[in-house]
Amino acid sequence: MDFIEPKAQNELKSILSDSVSGSAQLLENINAYIIEHVTDKVELKIVIDLLEKQFPLFTTIQKHLSTLRAMVQTSSIEEIIQFLKTFKIENEKKFISIYLNAKPILSKLEKIICISNSRTLQKLFKMLREDKPGLKIVVLESQPGGEGKILAKSLKETGIPVKFIKDSKMKEYVQIIDAAIIGCDAISEGGDAINKIGSKQLALECKLADKPVYVVGDKSKIVSQERFNNFLKFDLQIPNRNLFEVIEKDLITKIITD
Repeated sequence: MDFIEPKAQNELKSILSDSVSGSAQLLENINAYIIEHVTDKVELKIVIDLLEKQFPLFTTIQKHLSTLRAMVQTSSIEEIIQFLKTFKIENEKKFISIYLNAKPILSKLEKIICISNSRTLQKLFKMLREDKPGLKIVVLESQPGGEGKILAKSLKETGIPVKFIKDSKMKEYVQIIDAAIIGCDAISEGGDAINKIGSKQLALECKLADKPVYVVGDKSKIVSQERFNNFLKFDLQIPNRNLFEVIEKDLITKIITD
């Protein structure tokens, strides 16, 4: 990456090494980086190559990079940057659509438990908090990786009461919450979902306690069954990873999308 100026290089390295952010947050960071730092199509192609290689499992990111790669062949760098600026606006609208679809369900909940780190959940809970001031969130630490700490910190900064707990306390807290809300990295056409390790255990505990489990994610995460299966196969091939698992549809009360 010697062709990139030092400040931009550090930002790109930070994105490429990010193993705790969800796909929505990564996508925001990727777009912001390209808008601010990429000035020609040669550089953009190199950046796309690096990102595709680093994030093969994130469906949303791969679809977006594929679109950008096609645009490199047909559009000017100025047109691509304008596309990204418009994409950012449209992406914000997706969060609003998800919230409006989720609101009839979520507005009935007082205490929610969640796992891992998700930009979608951050946005969702912030909007819900404005309509429901008494909302309380329980966030699991989410090992390995401990991404829950990032989500808990983000929610606290918006004024939402958060209880941050060890994963070992999962069963105990499932007894006292109203529902679990889980983000996702992929949704199969058949209704299963993929998220970080620990998500299935949370769903199982909720089923035993007769508590609903809602999975949220935008439509770009819906993929064919073949691609869904390949997601996990690829994850298993990465040494010391295996960070994802399937939440079967019989464990999911409802999938909420835009």
